[in-house]
Amino acid sequence: MYTYSPQHSPSIYFNCRINKKAVLISQQIKIPYSTPSTFYSVLNWNAGESYSSGYAGFQQLENGDKTAHFSLWSLEEDHPQFKPVRQVEGGIFDPFTNEKRGRKFVAPFDFMENVWYKFDIEITHPDANNTIYSFVITNVQNGESIQIVEMNYPVPISAFLRCVS
Repeated sequence: MYTYSPQHSPSIYFNCRINKKAVLISQQIKIPYSTPSTFYSVLNWNAGESYSSGYAGFQQLENGDKTAHFSLWSLEEDHPQFKPVRQVEGGIFDPFTNEKRGRKFVAPFDFMENVWYKFDIEITHPDANNTIYSFVITNVQNGESIQIVEMNYPVPISAFLRCVS
């Protein structure tokens, strides 16, 4: 039987190796109760690979505010064209230098308790030198979808090779 402390959200990771280069990854999450100061890592991809890697998730801040996060790692340098091409209102696009370098997009997103949400991240290639990442969250209960961000990543064609949820 799995037990956990009510002060911390339970966590488990599933690591999958993708046999072919994928252009869409999805995962669902349901948060059963409010847990301020918690980051819910819903999707992580390509960690340790030479391809672009990143993560997406929800966060509840200590003050109760809730946000959606989308981050891309592993830029060799700070490309000026590495930016959102479409984004939800109120979001903030910033660099980060935690484990690696990269850019993150954080937007207000008032996720509800006990509601399933589906995260979809899709890759498209407008040309041979750029990859577009589209991050959409769908409320599975009512079917409402919101595109959080569509981000240009200035690297040649990339794909999802590894996914951790």
